[in-house]
Amino acid sequence: MNIKKISSMYFQSFTKYKVVGYTYGTPSTMNVSELTHVNYAFGDIINGEVSVSNNQDLLRLVSFKSSNPNLKVILSVGGWGAEGFSDAAYSEFSRNIFANSCLDMVKTYQLDGIDIDWEYPVSGACNLIKCRPQDKQNFTLLLQTIRDKIGNSKILSIAAGAGQFYVDNTELNKIVNICDYINLMTYDFGHNTYNANLCPTSSAYGSGLSCDKSVNILINAGVPSAQINLGIPFFGRYDTKYLSYGDLVNDYINKNGWTRYWDNQAKAAYLKNNSSFITYEDELSISYKTEYINLKGLGGAMFWEYNQDYNGILLNRLWTGLNREIINL
Repeated sequence: MNIKKISSMYFQSFTKYKVVGYTYGTPSTMNVSELTHVNYAFGDIINGEVSVSNNQDLLRLVSFKSSNPNLKVILSVGGWGAEGFSDAAYSEFSRNIFANSCLDMVKTYQLDGIDIDWEYPVSGACNLIKCRPQDKQNFTLLLQTIRDKIGNSKILSIAAGAGQFYVDNTELNKIVNICDYINLMTYDFGHNTYNANLCPTSSAYGSGLSCDKSVNILINAGVPSAQINLGIPFFGRYDTKYLSYGDLVNDYINKNGWTRYWDNQAKAAYLKNNSSFITYEDELSISYKTEYINLKGLGGAMFWEYNQDYNGILLNRLWTGLNREIINL
């Protein structure tokens, strides 16, 4: 079969899947031809309202739409350790204040939507942030208030935890009728275990979680598969240290005493140096995940985070894997 050379810009509007990239801050340049959505991380909650500490980064991100008019630019609010959600969601009065500030952000920066990354309702991220038992219902009410303010023409999404705890502490069966899609954070599965293995494994590095298990948890909770974007990490973990894919390529993968291994059961790459262990994502593991997204009928992929890639290697593999049917015409 002949392969036609078609630019990413040409076929992006025909892509079947979402490729949602979070960016922590904004790089001076971005390959937006291989993204359908980009989420700016993060907006903060100050006195119950959404605030952006560096609006120039957000403005620069919006400016990349000139290179790809189909690109959706979204402000993600929250992140790990972000305080303020429980209070913002607590009452009708506080929910309206928060939602109005979301609308102000959308209008001021000409955004395509809002992403809520509350980590986590009820559980409070191991008591790192304020939480209440009422968060479960209040989260739904907060999202509905945001939707009412920004309207149906704007995107509203959430970043969801990968375990059963998240389902137990939220009303996902209601949330799916409010939000456009869910970015499932299928990574950070454990300490000194695989970070984001696709499949269950009998390996000692298994955590008991897998991407497939996490996806099925959401589906069993009433989330349509097409509303789930599979989360993919563009980083590795060495004990408690986070390593970008660039760090791994430059200093670790088959270098400086480190050897790459592959767990075919888990569909996961890892590195060993004597007893030391690094878990990470590479092109092969991403290829298996793009095939899984297709077979499972998911909405697409989300990744954290753009600046951790190395020369766009992982993003390119993700994009071409999801769009191979369009590329191989």
